Amino acid sequence: MKRYIIYAPIWHHRSGGLMALYNLQKSLIRKGYDCIYYCFGSETAAINEVTDDDVIIYPEIVNGNPLRAKNVVRWLLNVPGICGGDGKYLNTDMVFFYLPKEKYTNIQGQPLRIPFWDDNLKDLGLHREHDCIWVYKGAWKKRIPLDGIEITLDWPKSKQKLIDLLQRCKIFIVMTTRLLWPLKLRCVVVM
Repeated sequence: MKRYIIYAPIWHHRSGGLMALYNLQKSLIRKGYDCIYYCFGSETAAINEVTDDDVIIYPEIVNGNPLRAKNVVRWLLNVPGICGGDGKYLNTDMVFFYLPKEKYTNIQGQPLRIPFWDDNLKDLGLHREHDCIWVYKGAWKKRIPLDGIEITLDWPKSKQKLIDLLQRCKIFIVMTTRLLWPLKLRCVVVM
């Protein structure tokens, strides 16, 4: 049986791309495949363990083929160059896109979308009494003053407190591409 190795940065709960990679690993394991997640910095151990039958999955931020694998899959979770990566791939690399195909110029591939939100998020139908603002990326940009409770990377302190706050949110104003669809919030996306 083939083994899949995902080679990417260490887990960080603030990265949608890493959430997607970890969910890809979980999805492959649920389907009965052997899948390992190697973090950057473990190259030596990983190279020594890679066999010719292994399939290595690199996100777009990885340049080249650091694990020297024969079977390479590229999963472009963002446009190469935005967060890293040069977008130079071999014709033998299998390429998948997370974003709509038109975002990727001069790269051939297929779509692959795996949701990265928490499947346990459910709209509880509570009374919605306030608006919330979240500037996930671009906090340094000049902003229009908005009324609402601002969510930051440091507040609320727990995932449960954040979910509780969002359960009572009327309008969620967000500066990002990561949205919380399962909570059925009315969202205003500011890019």
